[in-house]
Amino acid sequence: MAEHAHEAEPARPPASRRRPGRTGPGQASPRRDLLAELAQGIADQAERERGNRRPIARVSVQLTRQSPYRMYGDSGFSLISNDFLASIVAPLLLGHNLVFEGEHPELGTVVLTRQQMGVLVWLMGRQDQAVIKRTQQAIADTVGIPRSSVSTAIKLLSELNYVHKTRNGEYLVNPRLAFKGNGESQGALIESLVAESFPGGFPYQIGPAHLSGGDRRVEADTEGTKRRRGGS
Repeated sequence: MAEHAHEAEPARPPASRRRPGRTGPGQASPRRDLLAELAQGIADQAERERGNRRPIARVSVQLTRQSPYRMYGDSGFSLISNDFLASIVAPLLLGHNLVFEGEHPELGTVVLTRQQMGVLVWLMGRQDQAVIKRTQQAIADTVGIPRSSVSTAIKLLSELNYVHKTRNGEYLVNPRLAFKGNGESQGALIESLVAESFPGGFPYQIGPAHLSGGDRRVEADTEGTKRRRGGS
């Protein structure tokens, strides 16, 4: 007979003497009972399927829990694209603008500034499963810039497919850039967005939809650039 890692469970006292949720001396915990059943089930199934192979000597099942992440603050953590951090966020933090070359009917050449990236990073840090519900005024009050600057930032971030405005006061951060949640829920969200045929190729198109290759270059963040583009 196949052996498993758990010994047979000691006899239990009559049900009338047992208290729900409690175990007495010599009693196995419910978790150990489950592990023993799993081990025995695996052994039995393997015995049935082994054919002429050697008999099973031992089957063991061990339950371990994943160690929690130890992150700063009480808001948990999000998965963030490393390529996005290195190629988009880092240049802006170093004092440059990102210039997306192309001719857009309304925006022309798209320039993303450090302040606008700051708005995006704040949205990324406050989204839950990519969704964040805040008015533009609330965002402005929190990050300390005028509401008009927040409006300009969100307009450009939407053009770049970094965020999508679903309704007034509600935004969707591109789940391929940042996502608070597990992989299953992220995948389900992406599939639903693709099925809904969001404009501009969201979420798979990263960068201006009117640019075939998403061409961009780094430009010094000078006062002349700020005046020419009308942003900060």
